[in-house]
Amino acid sequence: MSVRPWDPGNPGGLLATVKGAALVVLGSAAHVRSATAVRTACIEAEVPYLDLYDDVASASSALAFAREAEEAGVPLFVGCGASPGLSSMLAVDAARELDSVQSVDMLWTSGDHARADRRALDDLLSMVVAVPSRHGRPSMPGRSSTGGAGERYARRGGGHPAALTLSRGLPAAVRVHGSGRPVLGLLARVAGTCDGEPAVVIRRTPADAEGAIPLNDAAVLAGTACAAFAMLALDHAAKWKGVLAPEDWADPEAFYSAMERTGVHPADIVETVV
Repeated sequence: MSVRPWDPGNPGGLLATVKGAALVVLGSAAHVRSATAVRTACIEAEVPYLDLYDDVASASSALAFAREAEEAGVPLFVGCGASPGLSSMLAVDAARELDSVQSVDMLWTSGDHARADRRALDDLLSMVVAVPSRHGRPSMPGRSSTGGAGERYARRGGGHPAALTLSRGLPAAVRVHGSGRPVLGLLARVAGTCDGEPAVVIRRTPADAEGAIPLNDAAVLAGTACAAFAMLALDHAAKWKGVLAPEDWADPEAFYSAMERTGVHPADIVETVV
């Protein structure tokens, strides 16, 4: 593996940089122009591409490459960081326990301990809704919290690509709502039915990780998740083509195993709330 500088204004040099790579991981600051240049070069060089961007603009621009990448037989793995990425795996994992899925809410947590009691969590989650704007896109509904000292669950919509990507992996969901950038941890709440009855399943990253790589820092969380997705992509890239969000191609159990391979203790990756 190597890290190389590149100039998005020099397509020829960029193409020479990516040629022959097993996988190109774009880790620069989120910028549509940069991502477009690298994706174009990867398609031309027939090299798999992966990024960890978490913004709507990047996800939208990636989807515009779908036909071109499909025809070239090249996979473009997008949104492979913390949220989307790890949060997507939590949502898909939770959804597997249900017979049908009606809604998906993905949240980030902040505070000293990133935990809340069950009553406070239920109260907050009952308030999470996606509010359509007059243009038909999710609006920014603001934030909610449990109100406990040093304890907060927050959510933010509108600037998160989950509604663009996760609805493809869970097409029956009538509502998909995503959070903003993660701080201390991630939580996915999936509502639907099980055995004909309403049911809710929640997956989250444990709050008090104490392993070799504690996932209580936003940069560590995103970087570790990206490394795990990169390992999966290197193992299975030949199976895929086109533009792929995490839920389109990665299996949660395989992803958790890849997280372990980065040095994260299994107990520090995911836990079930209900």
